[in-house]
Amino acid sequence: MLQESFTLVIKKPREEVFRSLTDFDHFAKTVGDKAKVERVSGKGLGEVIRITTPQAGAPELLCTTTEWEPPSRCARRMDLPDLPTTVAFTLEECPEGTNLKVDLTMEPKSMLYKMLIPMLQQKIKEEKEKTRNLLQERLGH
Repeated sequence: MLQESFTLVIKKPREEVFRSLTDFDHFAKTVGDKAKVERVSGKGLGEVIRITTPQAGAPELLCTTTEWEPPSRCARRMDLPDLPTTVAFTLEECPEGTNLKVDLTMEPKSMLYKMLIPMLQQKIKEEKEKTRNLLQERLGH
């Protein structure tokens, strides 16, 4: 199993940050033309979103909300073939606004992904700061 976490402070109220992170329409707009995003069922806990990319042979991805505690926590599991991945957001109020903790968990299932764990860990570490900066930019300073 691969796990990585990071935290950042967003200078906005916790409820606003939670809404920005979990709003379906905002997510679909952010993805833009890179993928087709559609709500399959529900809202909140149990919500399922289908993500399809225009790339030939790219698998359809189902994303299920597994934890829903507004405005404190949301976790979503993406059913990637052979590499189920969960992203969880934990939000706490702080003097500057909101302390956001992001936890990523990847569960290699196939022998290939298990052998690639060291390379995946390195890639995740390389992308961590980029993702942190992207979230900071999109959610506000």
